[in-house]
Amino acid sequence: GGSGGGGGGGGWGSSSGGSHSKIMFGGSPKEKLQAAVDKGDLMQLKMAIVSAEKGGVEAALIKEAKAMVGMLATAKLRTIIDKGDLVQLQIAMLTAEKETVDATVIQEAKVLLATQSLCTAMERRDVVGLRTAIAVAEGEAEVDEA
Repeated sequence: GGSGGGGGGGGWGSSSGGSHSKIMFGGSPKEKLQAAVDKGDLMQLKMAIVSAEKGGVEAALIKEAKAMVGMLATAKLRTIIDKGDLVQLQIAMLTAEKETVDATVIQEAKVLLATQSLCTAMERRDVVGLRTAIAVAEGEAEVDEA
């Protein structure tokens, strides 16, 4: 008998507070960057960094924003892993390395994806798929435990 699957993720909607202050689009690249950092919006932050680099914003501020991108992207990936949403996971993995996501979280995601393809191949009795999945899984699993 197979073990039961995990329960579905909790349905927390993004409850934004009453402060719907529109960020002024007339702001300088520095102001936009600061606003994006404060808001903690990954997409907005990435766009603000690009314009900040073009706009000659001081390096220290850009560095801080990039560190925040890494933190936000890591948190996002961790959430997807916890939900076990493989479609979202594959999409997130496309940008994870560029966004300096925590390496251990990337590894976790890779292992999850490899494990999942292994399970799928087993369920389908797909021999070729199974061989491929095993090869991938072995490749991903060869990590020295710290």
